[in-house]
Amino acid sequence: MKSFLLVCLLTASLSSQEYVSSISEITPEIFLEMPYSWKDNNPVPLEDLRLVSVSYWGFDDQVHQGAMIFHKIVAEEIREIFEEIFDAHFPIEKMVFVDVYQGIDERSAEDNNSYSFCSRAITMGTAFSLHSYGLAVDLNPVQNPYLRGNLLIPNNAEAYLDRTEDLKGMILPNSVVYNAFIKRGWDWGGDWMPIRGYVDYQHFDKDPEVVLAQ
Repeated sequence: MKSFLLVCLLTASLSSQEYVSSISEITPEIFLEMPYSWKDNNPVPLEDLRLVSVSYWGFDDQVHQGAMIFHKIVAEEIREIFEEIFDAHFPIEKMVFVDVYQGIDERSAEDNNSYSFCSRAITMGTAFSLHSYGLAVDLNPVQNPYLRGNLLIPNNAEAYLDRTEDLKGMILPNSVVYNAFIKRGWDWGGDWMPIRGYVDYQHFDKDPEVVLAQ
């Protein structure tokens, strides 16, 4: 049996190769698709989150419909960001809830899945990740890995450690993806090395202290 969310996305994808997007509250049906990513002690309440459905170009050069969960304050600009990404034909291999991987970030990354919300701790830490706020997104993690010393996530991303190349699905400084996020005030993990001593090329986020104060 197909899930409620999958049926909705398949229905939306029956349109032409134009950008299609929508924003909706987290309904009981959608909440059933989040058995691993939602935790009752999450730092923002469920009612502050929104399902954002967007069209994207896949690695197969076909248009697909995916969905991510973001904080309601950034939901509209996420639609705009992914429209710019779509118009540029930037490819995204997969976009499903991290719950498909039992909420385990590493499994999602190894499958090159792009996702946003997950109530979890930061990598190698205990504080809530900004993914828990609906204020972070990871895109094409195989082509855009997390690298901290000898820790590489996902572990099948070695071919993409050379950032002087411009390979399919990679996010580079001043690229369409980079500019779409940065001009709207998002931070890119690829810029973190001088300050944090590691990089997270797949990752964009916004400071919750700034966003939630609006």
